[in-house]
Amino acid sequence: MIHHSPVLLRTLADAFDRADYLTGLRLVPAEPKRGTVPTIIKNPFCGHLDFQDRYDRWSEDILSGVAKLDHGGTKQLPVKTLYELLESLEVFSTETIGAHLGLSSRMARRYLNALEVALQPLMRSRPKWLRAAMGDLEGHQRETVPAIQSIPDQLAQLRLDLGADAFAI
Repeated sequence: MIHHSPVLLRTLADAFDRADYLTGLRLVPAEPKRGTVPTIIKNPFCGHLDFQDRYDRWSEDILSGVAKLDHGGTKQLPVKTLYELLESLEVFSTETIGAHLGLSSRMARRYLNALEVALQPLMRSRPKWLRAAMGDLEGHQRETVPAIQSIPDQLAQLRLDLGADAFAI
């Protein structure tokens, strides 16, 4: 086991906390107009997440916490919808969110604000398989648990424990 000094560990932790993923994901509109610049954020998770990845430990706490924050409305945002937006949209903006969900620009702005708050912690807490899929980690595969070879005695014990009708077709 490698032991690091507390100073080195604090330095590594500070560098990790300072990594700002969000500034690299912001996009500037091609045709600037007068008034406020619209917020457009590239979605790094699009194409890497699917329905099976919803409610994983690495993302559920973050998205449920962000959904409960006050983003200009009285009710909290549905976590399921935040997952859907992360899975399907390539770019987050009020226009794309509103068109995807069929919402007004004010409601789409609430979702955009929530996703903007959530992206930084989501990028920091990604599991290794997702980092590898996104190109941040080389040569890593998704960890799988090997199947255990069952022996006839274990199957007989299982049949006895579950009852004779458990294996009936």
